Amino acid sequence: MSGAGLEIRPLHEDDVAACLAMWHDRPDHAKARIRSLLALRPRISMVALRDGRITGWVLASHNGFRAVVEHVEVASSAESPPGGGPGVLRDALLAVVNEAAERAHQQALRDASPPFDLAEAIALLARTPETFASLLSGVDEAAADRIAGGEAWCPKDVIGHLILGEKTDWMVRARHLLEHGEEKPFEPFHREAMRSEEPAPDLPALLAEFAELRRKNLADLKALELEGRLDAPGMHPALGRVTLGQLLATWTAHDLSHVAQLSRMMAARYRTAVGPWRDYLSVLDR
Repeated sequence: MSGAGLEIRPLHEDDVAACLAMWHDRPDHAKARIRSLLALRPRISMVALRDGRITGWVLASHNGFRAVVEHVEVASSAESPPGGGPGVLRDALLAVVNEAAERAHQQALRDASPPFDLAEAIALLARTPETFASLLSGVDEAAADRIAGGEAWCPKDVIGHLILGEKTDWMVRARHLLEHGEEKPFEPFHREAMRSEEPAPDLPALLAEFAELRRKNLADLKALELEGRLDAPGMHPALGRVTLGQLLATWTAHDLSHVAQLSRMMAARYRTAVGPWRDYLSVLDR
């Protein structure tokens, strides 16, 4: 960041002496702490310079998600455009630190995400019906209609939504993409259409329908022999250009998101029963 003689950039080894000179109440270990942070990656400690002279700095680290600010020092005479005093410069420094932390977080996510593995995704998609059947085993019909745990849907809504996806979303869009590419957008997906249909069948019937639709769709997916074609483009009505690989990865992540949703619903039944252990169970507060 720079402008009107002000520059904000990462703190370097050569800046340490000038930073310490400004830090009048510094602890004995300050110099060692600054150098230890300079050795970290990503490096998000920053200095502010006006006409080449340091007028402020922030000592910060990154915890994997966000910035952890340890110390901010701004010269009492500091100014920052468009005018203003030390408080404005302090805010500017912290804003740059937070931007650097966010960039670092996004890069870490990119680095941690392996290439999409179609075979692995298919194996996970094949297990989802069994996962839901296991979680809902022994849940009576009345409970299946009312368990919500703070969610907008009950378990039968979730299974109905997944069935809707099997009928009108994933494989329908995959075929559409392969046939039309970017020339013709997908039809919109109405994610709550299951609520406008006739009353849902009982839970075992819903689970059985989901399992059969998923089995057939995965057989059809394998028959398409998509390896090497995952970069094929399509057009989403709201998101714009997407690829076949992104669609199939979203199908997989969508399954996992609803497994997590159902887990929260089931856990919410024990919100009061766990007593003081609730402080350790974040799933009960989602």
